[in-house]
Amino acid sequence: MAKDLRFSASTLLDSTKEALRKTIRGLREKLVAELSQAAKSEYHLDVSLDKAQLPEARRCRRERLEAWLDEQIRG
Repeated sequence: MAKDLRFSASTLLDSTKEALRKTIRGLREKLVAELSQAAKSEYHLDVSLDKAQLPEARRCRRERLEAWLDEQIRG
């Protein structure tokens, strides 16, 4: 009879779990950094909206992004 190859998280070795946690944490940090850089580049977040000289569509998206971020901070 064939051996059941299914496993659960509880069957992983502690060292394997730690390696997986570190990998996921590293990937998350990289993703957040790359997303942040892409947003700064796309919407010129390093300068005020008035000085950014964005095309109208991108300006509207930046305004919505800033409004959403303000809402997240408030609550």
